[in-house]
Amino acid sequence: INEGMMYGSVNGGGNQRIIGSKPNGNGYKVGIQNPRVSNVNNDGIIAVIPNVINQSVVTSGDYQNYYIGENNIKLSHIIDYRTLMPANYFCSVTIIEEDSGLADALSTTIFTLSYEEGLKFIEHFNQTYQKDLKVIWISEKPLDSTSIKANSSTELYVTTTSNLYNTLITK
Repeated sequence: INEGMMYGSVNGGGNQRIIGSKPNGNGYKVGIQNPRVSNVNNDGIIAVIPNVINQSVVTSGDYQNYYIGENNIKLSHIIDYRTLMPANYFCSVTIIEEDSGLADALSTTIFTLSYEEGLKFIEHFNQTYQKDLKVIWISEKPLDSTSIKANSSTELYVTTTSNLYNTLITK
């Protein structure tokens, strides 16, 4: 950016930073990976954020970094600080926020909280720091009445904060 970069996308694993808008002024489309599909082609995208400009889209989940425990059970690398066991509330949590480092810390934190605790945390954070965090939870069960079944071929649900209602495109 300091060298004159006006637009583009930088992808660093689960962290994607969108710089500016496209040359035509439109925002970028950013896909959220389906945490239960290993290939990231059309089948591997569970939802699309359609108009991202000058934001970071950062996901923490249980599907890229994990280990296999007893009885061949896949366990997340993200540890719940209360139980000292792998967090298992969600498949993934995505944060949309300008600061990529902050989004990374928050996606990991919210991944370790129940949905209700996460909502309270986000509300408090937004009020304290005058932010408007956008959050996407991917889960194996509906989290509330706004949860949307991702598609007919998967048993996953997408839930968002209210500032993303009617914006996210599920695939």
